[in-house]
Amino acid sequence: MLTTGTRFIRQLLLFLAMASYLAAGCDAKQALIGKNLTGTTGSLVIWAHSDIQPYGPREYWHYETAIKDVRRHIKGITMALVAGDIVMFSKSPQDYEWFLKAREAAGIPHWFEIAGNHDAKDFPVFGKYFTRPLNYAVTVGNILVLLMSDENKSPDSDISPMTFDWWKTMVENNQDRIIITVTHAHLKESNLAASSIPTMIIRDGERFVEVLKKHRVDVWISGHTHMPYYVPGKTNAVKELGGTLFMDVASIKKDFFMDTIDSRILIFEPGSNVMTMHVRDHEKQQFVDGLSLNFKMSRAFAWDGAPPAVLEK
Repeated sequence: MLTTGTRFIRQLLLFLAMASYLAAGCDAKQALIGKNLTGTTGSLVIWAHSDIQPYGPREYWHYETAIKDVRRHIKGITMALVAGDIVMFSKSPQDYEWFLKAREAAGIPHWFEIAGNHDAKDFPVFGKYFTRPLNYAVTVGNILVLLMSDENKSPDSDISPMTFDWWKTMVENNQDRIIITVTHAHLKESNLAASSIPTMIIRDGERFVEVLKKHRVDVWISGHTHMPYYVPGKTNAVKELGGTLFMDVASIKKDFFMDTIDSRILIFEPGSNVMTMHVRDHEKQQFVDGLSLNFKMSRAFAWDGAPPAVLEK
């Protein structure tokens, strides 16, 4: 269990990382900001978030606030991507059961989760409630989503050589698709705001970097940091890595210094090669002005309305 002092130190490190980011003048995301578009009939809408991890029932209202907002105000979401850390503590079946019950109220038909470092503390319990493999692929139209769980309970993200080889093969063999990768932590080379903190990044991330230099991955979704939306550097497209858009979605709960309940709404329009991302403040029940962006993908989105499907290995 994390003590109050440990939580404070963790958040202080994140604050210092934010200050370092600002001092370095990193602001590549500004070039991505465009019109505040909304979805239309026939568009694919994805809800991306992570790090729900309540410290107990007293914090359930954080996520329930987001669920209520989504249900009441954001219509037509087809699928949710949860980038890990559903629970805070090991041996927490009650929190998994609460999560599965709470998400029903969102009215979203398809959910795809991975394990974060906190979920990895107790894989038997996690696996009881989420029966898919720790790494798996989902298709919807010509989008391929590659999801990779943490495979060790260490603070940073551990992804095994076998899982990396699977991801690399899938990326190399599906360059005719729009590819989205989902992990709990991010790559150091993403230059996101927390990338200077060793425990916030994927261990041995250089192997992924070498693939990205040669093969396009359109979007990389991660969590782990708990940084709220007003921290600069939560979204960044890296030209040197094929233009991949890295996106930190980890702030759907309140924490020390981190006082928002927010997430990302991704919109894909059939026939368009532009993905729109909105930042949602669920307590205020509104999108955050100035943080929506339009991102040019490798190809146009194609979809006949068929539901997302998990690929068999």
